[in-house]
Amino acid sequence: MLILITLLNAFSSLAICQSPSEYFMIGNNKLLLKDFKGAIIEYDKAIKLNPNYPECYTNRANAKYYVGDYVGTISDCTKALELNPNLSDAYNNRGIARMEINELKQAFTDFESAIAINLNFDKAYFNRGNLKKILGDIKGTFSDYDKAISINPLFHEAYYNRSQLRYKNNEIALALSDLNNTIRLNPHFYNAYNDRGIIKRDLGDFEGAIDDYSKAIKINELCDTAYYNRGNIKSLLNDVQGAIDDYTLAIERNPKNEAALSNRGNLKLKIKDYAGAETDYKNSIKLQANNPDAIAGLGLLSWMLDDSKAALKYYSEAISLDPSFSEAYFSRANLKLKLSDFNGAIADYSKAIQLNYQNEKAYYFRAMAKGKTQDLNGAIADFSKAIELNPKNADAYLGRGLLYINFKNNKGCLDLSKAIELGQKKALDLVKEYCK
Repeated sequence: MLILITLLNAFSSLAICQSPSEYFMIGNNKLLLKDFKGAIIEYDKAIKLNPNYPECYTNRANAKYYVGDYVGTISDCTKALELNPNLSDAYNNRGIARMEINELKQAFTDFESAIAINLNFDKAYFNRGNLKKILGDIKGTFSDYDKAISINPLFHEAYYNRSQLRYKNNEIALALSDLNNTIRLNPHFYNAYNDRGIIKRDLGDFEGAIDDYSKAIKINELCDTAYYNRGNIKSLLNDVQGAIDDYTLAIERNPKNEAALSNRGNLKLKIKDYAGAETDYKNSIKLQANNPDAIAGLGLLSWMLDDSKAALKYYSEAISLDPSFSEAYFSRANLKLKLSDFNGAIADYSKAIQLNYQNEKAYYFRAMAKGKTQDLNGAIADFSKAIELNPKNADAYLGRGLLYINFKNNKGCLDLSKAIELGQKKALDLVKEYCK
C-alpha cells in the first residue's frame, strides 16, 4: 500500500472553462471521483494553456499512475520538479511510480528528497518504509513506520503495515495492538479484520477468529481469503459441512485458490465423498502442479480405496516435493505399519517427529512399530513421550502397561488402571488377568 498525494486548490469549476486553474479544478474533481482518464484530459487542457503549471503536472502524474502509465507519472513529476524543486509531493509520487518499474535506488532517493524538504511528511516515511521492507531492511522499515505514526497518530495504513511486520517477527501482542488501532481508525478495513482473525486463531480464540472473518466478509463479500480462513477454523471445530461451504464460497470467488480446493477435498474424503475429493485434489494440482498437500490427499484417498501401492507412490511424491512435510511422513508411516514394514514405519515416524516434535500420535505409533521389532525399551520410551504430550491418551497407558508387565514391573498395573480411568475398556480384562 503506497500513498500518493493530490494537490487541490480552492477554485470552483465554472460552466464555461477558459483558464488553466478552472481546467485544473475540473481535473481534480474527476480525479477524486476516480475518473482518471477524464482527469488527464482536463489537466492536458490546463497545461496546454499554461505549460509552467507544476501542481497540474503533479496531479496529472497521479492520474497517469492510476491508469498504469508509470513512465508518464515519472515524466510529469520530473517536469513539476523542474518548475518547482521544492514540491515534496512530486518527489513522493515519483518514488512510488519508480517502485512500480523496479527503479528502487532512484525511488529511495526520491523519498529521501521528499523528507528533506518536509521533515514531517508522514506519507513519505511510510512509502520509504515500504521500500525498505522490499530491500530487506526490516529495522529501517520499523523505524519509518514508527516515524509516520508519531507524526500522524491517525495513519491507519501505517499501523496495518507495521502489524504485518510485527506478526512475522513473532511480536504477537504488538501486532494485535496495531490491528486494533487500524480497525479503530478505519472500521471498514476488511484486511485488518482478516489478519486479526489469524492472530486470534493462533491464540486459540476460535470464536473470536470466526467473528473477525465474518466481519471481513460483511465488508467485502468477495474476500476469498476470509472465507478460506473461516473454513479452516470450522474444520478444526469439526464443523465439516460449514467448512465445506466456506471453502466452496472461497473457490467461487477465486477459482485459483488451490489451497481451498485441497482442503475441501480433505473434508469430502472425511464424509466419504470419494469422487468429489478426487476432483478437488486433481483441480488443485492443475492450478499448482507440484502441490504436495493435494498429492498427499490423493495418497490418503488411494489408501481408503485399498490401493496401497498408489498410496505409497503419492506419499513419496509429496515428500519429494516438500521434504519438510511432516504429515506426509506420518501418513506414509501409518501405511507402512499396516503393511508390516515396521522398520520403514519407524524411519518415517522418526522423520515426522524430527519435523514436529509435538506429534503425540507419531510417538504412539512408533512405539507400536518398535514393539513389533522387539525394541521394547524404545517402545516404552515412546509411549511415555506420547503420555507426556497427552496425559489423556488411554491407549498409550495400555501399551506401556503391557510392556511393563512383560518386564514384571509393578508400574504395569498402575498404567492399566489409568487406562481404565480414561475409558479404555480393554484394560479391564488385562487387570483381572495380570493384577490380582
